[in-house]
Amino acid sequence: MLGNLVAFGLARKDWNSVRESAEKLLKLNPKSKVALEGLAAAALAAAKFDVAAQHCAELVKIAPNSYEAQYNLGVSYQKLGRLDQAARAYGEALRINPKSAEAQANLGVVLQEKGDTAGARGAYEKTLQISAESQSALWNMALLADQRGDMEEAAILYSEAVAKRPDWDDAWFRLGYLQLHQGDNAGAMEAFRECLKKRPDWVDGHYNLGLARWWSGDRDGA
Repeated sequence: MLGNLVAFGLARKDWNSVRESAEKLLKLNPKSKVALEGLAAAALAAAKFDVAAQHCAELVKIAPNSYEAQYNLGVSYQKLGRLDQAARAYGEALRINPKSAEAQANLGVVLQEKGDTAGARGAYEKTLQISAESQSALWNMALLADQRGDMEEAAILYSEAVAKRPDWDDAWFRLGYLQLHQGDNAGAMEAFRECLKKRPDWVDGHYNLGLARWWSGDRDGA
């Protein structure tokens, strides 16, 4: 009965009901998978990541092959800044479900935050192999190339990003900035114009469009 109440509360996203029913169930059965799943979900919904991590850690002890438990444990540790543990949890999630674009992308972010740029890039590449439309993986790969000074690769990746999502103002801006500093003034002007269509009041966008016009010889336009 309590298990059904937990499931019903989860379906309705009634987190108070989920928590109350799950706590009662856990008292009756300290190893109840349903109760731990309910408590973890309620804690995540409330952004109580320390509590969620505790419940997920208990859950993976009794259900080590639960993708959801391992993934949510990774999310909880990541939010808490416990990056080594987050990476291990996402690794376990990917062991169970190698085709999870979400776990692969999150692993990439964790590795990037740890300073493992090669590992992060590999994770993002795998994410795009699983889901070619993953905007976060494409954006993060572009940022990695940007940060290491590989303007050519970064520009290619930002170009792919705006091709997939033409309203992506940040990607247009970064593309324009790179094109400007590569001497492609015409390309930069087009990128900044697209950027400003989305954010007409963006001061940096207007400033850089002015630079592109100036450097292309259009002094009046600048």
